[in-house]
Amino acid sequence: MNNPFTLAFGQQPAQFISRISQTEEIVDTFTDERPSSQVYMITGIRGAGKTVLMTSIAKELEQDKDWITIELNPTRDLLMGFASKLYSISPLHALFTNAKLDFSAFGLGVSFLFP
Repeated sequence: MNNPFTLAFGQQPAQFISRISQTEEIVDTFTDERPSSQVYMITGIRGAGKTVLMTSIAKELEQDKDWITIELNPTRDLLMGFASKLYSISPLHALFTNAKLDFSAFGLGVSFLFP
């Protein structure tokens, strides 16, 4: 018997279990003018389709011009990866190059000054 699960992350398996209602619920919540939730936790056993669900949600949100979706690599510094991906998006590139960023330590102030 062939393994019905795919071992490659985010790849749609041969036997795909559609989660249209879950995808729509999450996308509708995030895109609502006043979202009832700002975070969802996707849990399940190995091979249950968590990454596939998350990928389908990201693809839905990518189509909305008000959203930016960014894939991060958990084996690298997440903040640096996030900043790097934002920097590579041309409309945001100018914000990074012209911004004056001021960070403080021990919970004291953070200011961003954008032109």
